[in-house]
Amino acid sequence: MEEGVKVVAIEAGRPQFQIRGMMAKVSIMDKLYHQQDVDITTGNIRFTGDVEVTGNVEEGMEVAAEGDILLQQNVNMAKITAGNSLVIKGNVIGSEIIAGKSNLLIAECAHLLGEMIVQMKLIIVAVEQLYRTSAFKTTDIQKIGLSSLLKILLESKFKSFPALVKQFHEKTREGKNVLDEEWLNFANRLYLSFFTIHPGELKGIEDLVRIKQKLEEFHHFSMMPPDPNSSIHLPYALNSKIYCSGDVIINGQGCYNTKIHAGGELKLNGFMRGGDIYAALGAEIAEAGTKGGLQTKIVVPANQHIRIKVAMEDTIVQVGKRQHRFLQETRNIHARLNASNELLLH
Repeated sequence: MEEGVKVVAIEAGRPQFQIRGMMAKVSIMDKLYHQQDVDITTGNIRFTGDVEVTGNVEEGMEVAAEGDILLQQNVNMAKITAGNSLVIKGNVIGSEIIAGKSNLLIAECAHLLGEMIVQMKLIIVAVEQLYRTSAFKTTDIQKIGLSSLLKILLESKFKSFPALVKQFHEKTREGKNVLDEEWLNFANRLYLSFFTIHPGELKGIEDLVRIKQKLEEFHHFSMMPPDPNSSIHLPYALNSKIYCSGDVIINGQGCYNTKIHAGGELKLNGFMRGGDIYAALGAEIAEAGTKGGLQTKIVVPANQHIRIKVAMEDTIVQVGKRQHRFLQETRNIHARLNASNELLLH
């Protein structure tokens, strides 16, 4: 309202803001309260808003939400997927924990969208050239649509385009629980238009131009830095996989044999015994590795740092492409690169 300076909610719920560069999306998230365990008797939970579960999430079960997730108890051999932030107050055992997966999927789609734009421009040029030939009468094409003409072009000059469309379609289906409907609907339209070549999808060259414009819009969005608001908070994880497009905060005992990918910072107040960590914006860990020599690896980009209060043997720190393995207990580590691209540890 008021020329874009005021937003008014017309239904109840939590305001959600997704920002990428100068683009912002505002929506209202509903909330689901599940006041018991998530198990085989209740079934999985998949919800478009926020979810709060007061009980445990049991073996083989899944909780997925487009918004935030709050789990009051333990997660045991389950899968949890939050569109935004995820807070777990109990322990995580043998589970897959994901927050902000839509950002990862969108980033993975960027390359496919870029390639499709290049080929789409060439397809439009080819169709325009054929329009001007006497062999193809515009009136005939208007009657049957572009399907027959596109089929010829895709089977001769643009053989790789349907494969790109299929990959994009599969990638969006993979993220159907966390991506907006707009992504899924557009992927379906591309699939019908250029892979199955449904006769009713494209009527004229104007439809091709609109699809090209939509490809460029999605590509522009996918190239922008993601909203940093996604985060994961939990006290303890064992034999698990944790992915977050934002920060990961382990605020309890720590992690054992767990793989962590943080698109933001990693802050681990306890121990990290075994496993792999990647933290795009740096890592701070109280204790890493074990006296028994179970390998623990912490990796950050070249412009970031790793801080560890106590590193046991077989702890590996890697900054950019430079890495160091500790052969004995070492304290107060600050790993970063200097101006000469040398790895400094203190």
